[in-house]
Amino acid sequence: MLKLSIIVTIFIVLVTAVMISHNLQQVSAQVSNSTTTNSTTTNSTSIPAITVGGNATGGIAYDPIHHTMYVTSPSANTTSVINTDTLRPLPARIAAVGHNPAFITYDPIHHTMYVTSASGNTVSVINTTTNSVIGNPIPAGKQPQIAAYDPMHKTIYMTNIGPTGCTLHVGCVPPVGRPSTVTVINTTTNNVIRNIPVGLDPFGIAYDPIHHTMYVANSGSNTVSIINTTTNSVIANPVSGDNNATGIAYEPIHHRMYITHNHDLFYSYYKNSQHKGSVTAISTAPPYTVIGRPLLAEIDPFDIAYDPLHHKMYVTNFGSGKVSVIDVK
Repeated sequence: MLKLSIIVTIFIVLVTAVMISHNLQQVSAQVSNSTTTNSTTTNSTSIPAITVGGNATGGIAYDPIHHTMYVTSPSANTTSVINTDTLRPLPARIAAVGHNPAFITYDPIHHTMYVTSASGNTVSVINTTTNSVIGNPIPAGKQPQIAAYDPMHKTIYMTNIGPTGCTLHVGCVPPVGRPSTVTVINTTTNNVIRNIPVGLDPFGIAYDPIHHTMYVANSGSNTVSIINTTTNSVIANPVSGDNNATGIAYEPIHHRMYITHNHDLFYSYYKNSQHKGSVTAISTAPPYTVIGRPLLAEIDPFDIAYDPLHHKMYVTNFGSGKVSVIDVK
């Protein structure tokens, strides 16, 4: 027994030594790869831009299972896959994802990507294990845009900007909004369940996991359509707090939706003028009231995303090339 105990002890010591050596090598590699540009910048590395297919990149979504980023290329009608471990694109690009693929959304249950084709009015499904398109394109509404996933019902909700798309296209003067829909897709069968009528020119969409509802930013009517994902019906249409609502993101700490307002995006660009935009917050509990005053943003704020670690909202600004940061603590 004593001899066995000694052998076990030696084994544990050896394993521990190997682990410590491995950790020291990792730390050494991290330090050697970091650069200090000034006294306030540490542990930062300069990473070259990654070239993928086409002249422009559009939507992007992350696959946590395979550690890959999927990037749409509207000009090439393809989707590229980047290995996030090596920061290199995979050799083959995925074709047959529709004409002018725009935004892309991940389904974590079935490990698939859903790619919208605004020009083709369809949605293509990519198997992220084989990186191949599954079946035929799924019919959507007119000019499908952004989608959000409901993990409870295993469904994708996708906004359709409508038959005109004036809010999002240069040269439509003045913008004329029309009622449109949100397409609901069963991600198990990839069949369209329903097209839900919402407000004018719906664009951004976000899921509230507490109340199991989808919030749709209607850019043409300055409202938010709230959809009950169990009944697939609109239960409320509160005002968004300002005009031309586009992006929308959920903040789980205070149970609020934050909405960007770009104040005539593209229309202002067409007139060779730019306007400061704003961000408003609404409560996700009835009566869904606007909270406080609108927060000033940069020129033509467009999309918005939440950082759960630091409790901040990040807003992209189409007209300034800057990102606004809002502390929501």
